[in-house]
Amino acid sequence: MTIRRGGRSGIGVGWTLFSVAAATVAVLLGLRWLTWSPLVSPDAPVDLAGRQIPVDLPSDEEVSARDTGGVFEAPAQGLRVPLRSAVTVGGVINPPSLTDAYLYRDFGDPDDPASGTVVAAMHSVRGGNGPGNALADREGSAEAPSVRISPGDPVLLGAVRYVVTAVEVQARAATSDDARIWSEGSSDLVVLTCLIDPRVPLADQPNLVVFAERV
Repeated sequence: MTIRRGGRSGIGVGWTLFSVAAATVAVLLGLRWLTWSPLVSPDAPVDLAGRQIPVDLPSDEEVSARDTGGVFEAPAQGLRVPLRSAVTVGGVINPPSLTDAYLYRDFGDPDDPASGTVVAAMHSVRGGNGPGNALADREGSAEAPSVRISPGDPVLLGAVRYVVTAVEVQARAATSDDARIWSEGSSDLVVLTCLIDPRVPLADQPNLVVFAERV
């Protein structure tokens, strides 16, 4: 998942990348569709099921990843994973693991309600088990994703609690241009993940966008 932003400053096998662009943040959550091979590098990242995924992710050093000591929770979906933090590099949000949620320090801080919109991102794995798969998944050959998170559901970033106000499936270009995500202070929290589909061109891969307010 890659996101390209603006404003301030899958295994079957599939994975996604979030991209955030210069005057807007571009969300690019599906960079490649791969076929699993037994010749996977021993250094390949693993998903939540411990399965190695043949994709290249940035290193912790490249995105200045840090442990926050907290967890990302979506209790209604049974999701509880470590909450780490990272920064965009070249306008791109690309989490460095398939097992964690990432708080992006380019945006707001959950501990400071006046700091602006908080942006969290995570990978989904087509046919596998990334954190984003708990929020929505494209099961088998289904044309429409199965969205598992709804308005009213709680989301926790560490000790800070939010409630979901809206959930949208968007084309990548629409996510890049959505001022509700990238305009400072327009939302309390935005959670982004991908909905990679092998039948859809990379430029048109859809994203799941979750809007939430602090409670």
